[in-house]
Amino acid sequence: MTSRPLPYIIALARACSLSRAWALFEAGGYLDRRDDPAALSVKGRLLKDRALRADPAERGVLLEQAAQAYLAADRYQPEPYRLINAASLYGLAGHGEESRVLAREVLVRLDGPDPIAETPYYVEATRAEAMLLLGDVPAAAMALRRAVEASPGNWSDLAGTLKQLGLICAAAGQDTSWLDPLRPPASLHFVGHMGFVAGAAGEQALARRVDRLIEDENIGFAFGALAAGADIIVAERIVAAGGVLHVFLPTAVENFARDSVDPAGPQWRARFDVLIARAHTVRSLTRHNGGHDSDATCLANEVAMGCAVLNARQMESHALQLAVLDEGGGGPHSARLAEHWRSARRRQIVEICPRDGADGPRDDMTPQPGQRRCSACLHISVEPGGDRFEQTRVLGSLIAALAGELKAGDISVSPYAWRLRFRHPQQATRWAFALRRSLEDYPGLSGQVGMACHYGVKAVMIDPASQCEVDYDLGGIDEDAVAQWLVPGSLTVSTDYLAALSVDPSVAFHAERMGEHEGDASQSIQLFALESGFSV
Repeated sequence: MTSRPLPYIIALARACSLSRAWALFEAGGYLDRRDDPAALSVKGRLLKDRALRADPAERGVLLEQAAQAYLAADRYQPEPYRLINAASLYGLAGHGEESRVLAREVLVRLDGPDPIAETPYYVEATRAEAMLLLGDVPAAAMALRRAVEASPGNWSDLAGTLKQLGLICAAAGQDTSWLDPLRPPASLHFVGHMGFVAGAAGEQALARRVDRLIEDENIGFAFGALAAGADIIVAERIVAAGGVLHVFLPTAVENFARDSVDPAGPQWRARFDVLIARAHTVRSLTRHNGGHDSDATCLANEVAMGCAVLNARQMESHALQLAVLDEGGGGPHSARLAEHWRSARRRQIVEICPRDGADGPRDDMTPQPGQRRCSACLHISVEPGGDRFEQTRVLGSLIAALAGELKAGDISVSPYAWRLRFRHPQQATRWAFALRRSLEDYPGLSGQVGMACHYGVKAVMIDPASQCEVDYDLGGIDEDAVAQWLVPGSLTVSTDYLAALSVDPSVAFHAERMGEHEGDASQSIQLFALESGFSV
């Protein structure tokens, strides 16, 4: 394995690619550098991350080793961040007295005559952490507020601080509600019907409600589509309040506008164009060129919902959904997406707004077998190495033993490889984790099996020659592309798959960034390695 510099390794750790970061750390010989403060600091960081994912029986040992690494680094080259990490890790490991001694030393340094080469935010955040370790919550809260005031809008650093303080509170059995007023803004998924007349009383009433919601919930990030009506009204209020707008469309921008904006009139189209220009990101989920498509619309909203959840998790904040429904509980898509969010037991605000305008496109809510489907495809392959033929036979028997819930048409096979089709990422993930557990009895095989998953809308065609169903992904991710994601011993998933999976907290998992794949039209697809046992 090629040796990598420490900044590259720590960047991987920050991106949640812990397994790869630790492998590179070992391969680079950094474990043997016991007098190198930089290597010792990175070692402490990696051990801490490993501890937080370890079983309880192993966690304490790893936390103590991480504390020792940070403390050794500080003794070679004193830095407040090294000492405060050592203090906190000793506390998390259950060594309260050692933790308090080091926390007092941190405060002495912060208040000493020597200049500290850190930002005002970091100095006060470090003070807050030390005060919390000493049990002085009011002083910790005051210091944390000063840190936020010193660097407003620095959500990334604040999220890291909140996570660390939350861990300390949890270990000490302390309440964390004092952190809530300082959390980064919430993430909102929005969805609603199209039956609004531009500028009329219905729109004005909804706009006022959205403004109150933004203020009451401290919403700063919004995820959704931009159909005429509720979508555009909500998105405009988010942008007007200074929030960050992420747009997810089922089709290309012009196609979507033609089907879901233009029929409502030129006023809505002008507002749509302004929002597209002001959005932080705009994503089109499929290449579908026809009229309104139920599956593509559901896919775009599922991914938008999941991205709201993932963003809230990254920000140490919370996610909620605003569903704008008519007096009959619709439209159909809005009602279905509201139920999907509600069934995941996530927070939801429902606004009932009677229609005062013409309906938007109404989709046929009945399934369309043999035409199009939204599905999660799991690719499995035995990679070269060992007796590949025998390994394929064994793996095939394991797949067959777990295939009870699948129909015959949901499994296709080629030499050394299988493709399984599931309705949703939750089903595919549970199945893949079950296969992994079965592979634990075959250590020589488990490291040779690669799995990869993608979630998207498939156009289904019956091949005239074989009479078999053939799927064509409408998002530009073909079978060959997914096959390139296969990594021996790993379960690799796409961003859209991870987002859709994240809505439902019933599947416990952890995702590590692996890299990128250049998709159709040079669209970059972020890939993640999925592990079981860590909930969103």
